[in-house]
Amino acid sequence: TPQGHRLRFAAHTLIFLEGDRAQRIFEVTDGVVMLYKLLADGRRQVVELLGAGDMFGLTHHPVYDCSAESLLPCSVIAYERAAFERSPALVRTLNTCLQAQILALREHAMLLGRQRPHHGVDQLELLAGRATVGGELAHLAGELLLEATDPLHEELVEVAAEDGDELDPLEQ
Repeated sequence: TPQGHRLRFAAHTLIFLEGDRAQRIFEVTDGVVMLYKLLADGRRQVVELLGAGDMFGLTHHPVYDCSAESLLPCSVIAYERAAFERSPALVRTLNTCLQAQILALREHAMLLGRQRPHHGVDQLELLAGRATVGGELAHLAGELLLEATDPLHEELVEVAAEDGDELDPLEQ
């Protein structure tokens, strides 16, 4: 596109790290991108899974507040932040994306407010039907995708088990 650069990433490729200078905003055109934060104990907490049409790299800080990695081969368009100042069309696209994210967050908040001690299938179906997956389901889906596509994942679980550590599969 005239305002952005198309980039292609292989599966499990780092796009940016938490703390990197936030110079670009990205739009997923195909594939899956995972946003995550590294916890103090070294575990990775999945923040969100993104697919075609989703945008990421949005922050009001000068640095990214989480890391981004391709889970599967993916294509993105990388826009310089200044491009949004010059293009009303880009601002409209960003606005639409942000509205969808706010709606998804509200739905997730409502879902959390209604949680019972045992999660029902109806709640998972509700989450699975959303365009942008968030919260616990994103974490579970991200870990399942990692397990299925990352050959090192199984080795990490085996090493931890040999050390006597009991790992929650969602907190690896």
